[in-house]
Amino acid sequence: MFKIESIRTKNLTKNQIKQICILKKFNWNFSLKNQLRWFVNNVNPMDIHVCVIYKKKIIGYTVLRLQKSLAKKKLKFYIIDTVILSPKFRKRKISNDLMNFNNRLLNKHKRPGVLYCSSKMIKFYRKFSWKKLNNKKADLIKSTKRLSCMVYNDNYIK
Repeated sequence: MFKIESIRTKNLTKNQIKQICILKKFNWNFSLKNQLRWFVNNVNPMDIHVCVIYKKKIIGYTVLRLQKSLAKKKLKFYIIDTVILSPKFRKRKISNDLMNFNNRLLNKHKRPGVLYCSSKMIKFYRKFSWKKLNNKKADLIKSTKRLSCMVYNDNYIK
């Protein structure tokens, strides 16, 4: 049986950070050294790491990184980054539990969530009430042409 827990960056152990970076290598072809460098340069002490743990090993992971909008309103929102599950544990509906856990955290913190994904992943995120970002609200958040921008709790974006 697996468990899901949220951990602030400042409370992660070095071993947990290493496990996260090793897990990320399944999806992104960067060395462990580069993954660790990215982690140090991009993750803040109060960011929330959602870890799926099985037999003391991290098998699934996302990070909720608190950001401010580019607009004058200074809206705060969470970027959902690095949604990943170990290949050995895919097709077991664990990703559903992971996304539901992320949504509960966003609801608890009363913040919108934003993520960027390939077009083939849109259907997956829509199952969890994520929507493609409305063009009127797109100026609040840095966008990219390569990836689709999805939002959850957009009622907090005014």
